[in-house]
Amino acid sequence: MQAPPRPGGQGLAPDSILEVSPVCEEISPVCEVDLRWLDGARLVLRVTGTLDAVSVPTLSAQFDQVQCTPCPEILLDLSEIAVLDSVGCNAIAGLCHYISARGDRITIRCRSAAIRGLLGSIGLRRHLEAVASDPDGTAACMTG
Repeated sequence: MQAPPRPGGQGLAPDSILEVSPVCEEISPVCEVDLRWLDGARLVLRVTGTLDAVSVPTLSAQFDQVQCTPCPEILLDLSEIAVLDSVGCNAIAGLCHYISARGDRITIRCRSAAIRGLLGSIGLRRHLEAVASDPDGTAACMTG
């Protein structure tokens, strides 16, 4: 049962039940993580969907695995991230700090200019690699 709106039309009462519509699900897709070796020399952690306070616990296990895997070169592929909040930024910053401190290299691949700007603003600019799309839909890398 849903509580009535507050007087004066100021939104729903605190105990209201809100339903998530399929439209909202399309805007905020679930976080998915894929960890694999590329050419036996580069570890690739690909994250898609939403990277926020709700999904970071899922990602943390993969970040822990990356931190425990000796590899001189790591690619964090965020090119399919739709949403990134401060909790996600902090998780990425922590991973970059840890990998850099042990003397290895981590590169962040990201398509979104807004997300690149956000990551750059928290001190991760040196780790960023921009990705542009070719007319035929394939991704081409360029350093950023």
